[in-house]
Amino acid sequence: MRWRRALRAKRHVGPPVACPPADPRKAVRATLTAVGCLLVLVAACEAAVAMVGLPVPGSLVALAILFLRFHRRGGPDEHLARVFDGTIQYLPLLFVPAGVGILAEGHLMIGAALSYGVAILGGTVLTMVAVGHAIQGAMRLLDRPRSRTRSA
Repeated sequence: MRWRRALRAKRHVGPPVACPPADPRKAVRATLTAVGCLLVLVAACEAAVAMVGLPVPGSLVALAILFLRFHRRGGPDEHLARVFDGTIQYLPLLFVPAGVGILAEGHLMIGAALSYGVAILGGTVLTMVAVGHAIQGAMRLLDRPRSRTRSA
């Protein structure tokens, strides 16, 4: 696959960097279309999960669909990549309401501080171990020599 070869060669794996279109209205229209498609995908997945009764969030199903689409196509197209790049700049703002809630209602959490601390610490350690094993497995798969047979 293309991304495996790029990973081995240590090259850029993402979508090609493109020049912005000459007409800024087209760029805005394309970006709004990409955002609209993402919103429709999430809404459709939420509805499908609710109808089927799956115990997972619809946004997680939408994320899996996007992952499969990007895996098949070799990455997001230009407009989706622009949307993702724009969104990731403001991602820390999503954590502000949670921080304010913790500071405002911290007195309610004092009784369960030990259980929260154990859960956070245990989750962090478990995540680090799982990611380490996943990375080691991926490195083993990528470094494994393949037998190449050529037919004459």
